[in-house]
Amino acid sequence: MLRHERENPAMGLEPDQKRGRLGAAATTLEAAMYQLREGGVEALKDPSCLRRLDGMSNGQLEEIVGTLKAIKSDHPKISKELIAYIAQLRRRKGND
Repeated sequence: MLRHERENPAMGLEPDQKRGRLGAAATTLEAAMYQLREGGVEALKDPSCLRRLDGMSNGQLEEIVGTLKAIKSDHPKISKELIAYIAQLRRRKGND
């Protein structure tokens, strides 16, 4: 084990494992929110959106669900189906 891996155990994980455990960067969260807000369910066909969501922690997915619910009335592309899909991702990931 390398010294930096002992000091920061997440450094030794594969990128997908590290992102899933620690969550995505704030800019990634913002980019995903933009895609979902503007594209609605259609955004889920975009591999970059799916990749961003996959890197989110359970808490970040919960934040997205709450935000989508809060702004739904101002953004017609945000549907119940979109919110349900994100909520399902959160449940699949389990606890942080």
